[in-house]
Amino acid sequence: MADGDFIYSLADVWRIRLIDAATAADNGVWVDSRIFNNASIHLVPGTGTLQIRGSDEPTKPANTAHGYQLGTDATTEARLEIRSLPQWIKGRVSSHSSGTHNIYATLRKA
Repeated sequence: MADGDFIYSLADVWRIRLIDAATAADNGVWVDSRIFNNASIHLVPGTGTLQIRGSDEPTKPANTAHGYQLGTDATTEARLEIRSLPQWIKGRVSSHSSGTHNIYATLRKA
């Protein structure tokens, strides 16, 4: 799998890999979250720093653009609940020392 790939999708829920087994710094890819209301994000860093980024640009930003940060930097396993989603969301490995980094998102319409 790759960054932004679906794990599964149902009518009202998408489960996505925002970051998939990254072993270096990774800008991530923007996922269109406009049809969803909220999200649960599971951040699983190796040794490094993970971020969740958002953007309200009318069109998909370049993956090298980072928009604004949702929540705080994660250096240990964490969960982030987002009650009001931006138009675009992505995971980012902002720094990497060692190990494998993963970020999973569950996006919900209700």
